[in-house]
Amino acid sequence: MAYGSRQLKNHEKNYLTPDLEFAAIVHALKIWRHYLYGEKFEIFTGHKSLKYLFTQKDLNMRQRHWMEYLEDHQFTLSYHPGKANVVADALSCKNRGIVSSLALGEWNMVGTLNEFGVQMEVQDEKAYLGALIAMSKILSEILESQKYDQKVAFIKARMESSETMPGWEIHTNGSLKYQGRMSMPSDDSLRENVFKEFHHSVFVVHLGGTKMYQDLKRQY
Repeated sequence: MAYGSRQLKNHEKNYLTPDLEFAAIVHALKIWRHYLYGEKFEIFTGHKSLKYLFTQKDLNMRQRHWMEYLEDHQFTLSYHPGKANVVADALSCKNRGIVSSLALGEWNMVGTLNEFGVQMEVQDEKAYLGALIAMSKILSEILESQKYDQKVAFIKARMESSETMPGWEIHTNGSLKYQGRMSMPSDDSLRENVFKEFHHSVFVVHLGGTKMYQDLKRQY
């Protein structure tokens, strides 16, 4: 018993169902050619129209090309109803959009976890997943400094008491922001570090004090 599959190419996504089923047969013959060439075998398909494949006269160019490949093999093509093939039918004939979205979501999640090097440990039939949160050093320093800033603490207290503070918000990471910008604590050394970050960073084009001020103003 063997299983073979591949992802559809961009142009194949526009194929009609008969052509997709036909392409699946050709794919199977190609990957198992070393077993099938020179042997007599039988192919079962869940698409009834392919049963009359060899008696059809109006074939498109794609189908004619595939027929030339089929001529190298000795086989009979039989129709196998989905009701008689429940297991395979459940995998291949369900709503294609739902199945594909589930598969894509799973693979995207695996890819994301691999990028961050997250490891999963299974103990007593339970999975433990380690999460990694990436944060810039400056941001972490601001968050830490906000905890001890009196003005920040005063505004947070008023917000937590359900008092309306227009423009102010508490971010999910616990930081205090005003109109989407980070509230800078009254910490001279921290502010100097922020200035250095903006002034010396290789990713910043420094065109004078005004440009630097406008860049800082967007975030703080």
